[in-house]
Amino acid sequence: MPSSRKHILIADSDEQSLIELEHLLQDEGFETTTAWSTSATVDLLTHEHFDLLLVADHPPELNCEQVLRLKRQSGPETPLVVLETWPRHPFAEPYLVTLGATNFVQKWHPGDVKSLVHGMLDFGNSACKSAVAGTMNLR
Repeated sequence: MPSSRKHILIADSDEQSLIELEHLLQDEGFETTTAWSTSATVDLLTHEHFDLLLVADHPPELNCEQVLRLKRQSGPETPLVVLETWPRHPFAEPYLVTLGATNFVQKWHPGDVKSLVHGMLDFGNSACKSAVAGTMNLR
């Protein structure tokens, strides 16, 4: 029997962040799958369905732009949140939005991550697309 819980892919090459986000979201009742590298993320995206993607913005082993390009090719229906390590250059967010990013959040602020995930999965992708412009204007 399929799970009715929302399934989230968390992709980050930072072990501490990945584990913390996984526990945070599991405690909120979400099903999570984690990926530590671009190749693992790509493999999961081609073989599984996710309701939401959380992808770190900073390599070394994870390339956010590659994941966004793959997501765009496979279809825009799954929202993707970029987990930021630090605030981006003002021109970076619009560029990542053109590649398919739906929203942005500081990964070291678990309360913000939790609120954004609940908002996106409870109210849908269309409500969050309009929030992206507001997020960019605040920086």
